[in-house]
Amino acid sequence: MLKKNVICTLNWTRDEPFFMLCTKTKIAYANKIGADFILLTDVRYPFVGMAGGGIERLIVVRDALHDYERILYLDGDILVNPAADNIFESFPDRNFGYMHEQGWCDWCSGPWSAHFAPKVPTWRLNTSGFREYYNVGTMLFSKEQRQLFDNMDMNEYLETLSPGAEQSYLNYYIQKFNTPMRDIGTKWNKMDYDNRGKQYDNSNRRNAHFIHYAGGGFSGLMRKPKPQVIQDDFNIWYPQGLPDYSFQAGPAERGKR
Repeated sequence: MLKKNVICTLNWTRDEPFFMLCTKTKIAYANKIGADFILLTDVRYPFVGMAGGGIERLIVVRDALHDYERILYLDGDILVNPAADNIFESFPDRNFGYMHEQGWCDWCSGPWSAHFAPKVPTWRLNTSGFREYYNVGTMLFSKEQRQLFDNMDMNEYLETLSPGAEQSYLNYYIQKFNTPMRDIGTKWNKMDYDNRGKQYDNSNRRNAHFIHYAGGGFSGLMRKPKPQVIQDDFNIWYPQGLPDYSFQAGPAERGKR
């Protein structure tokens, strides 16, 4: 029998302070909503994985869907609001995968996607008329989408190895298998450049459920280094702090509710 819900994240730096802050908030969130927690700390594919997570992100989801009914994957540089709703309850229909659709520009014309887009002439368009393109920072999938990840071919992924390739690769497979998807919106994956039509946006950052400090992570807008921006947001959201955690031997640390 499959277990119910799990939250997974990656942290290969282990002692990078801002990643540790982000991990603490994810553990607190898992405990709050009654989900298991898995922290991956070892790189299984170092030759393909160092660009912000790489193929490891997709492998984490694939593996978890063989043990759990639903998985929420969160990038290492995501901070969780203590008031965040239960995402599993907010998106209950398991016939869909849920990610943030970044359709304010045609990502599929960029270098990371140019290899994949022509392979799917029926690539779906979003409401802005651009090809659908989902950000991998927040991913909510269920056992109903397990085949999507089981079908992935590492050799095909390696054809276009580059930073960000795994994001375009997943988008390609979503379209190739016509996987039903829903946009979770910016509140579940708030970045500094994701408002449609606005390349940079800092409005209502701390009203989001999840802040994703992708790339510079609001550092340009705030004129502070990325780790300081994360620390400032953490201090406002968690003025009493959060308990430390320790790493266990092996690839993953699991925290039970």
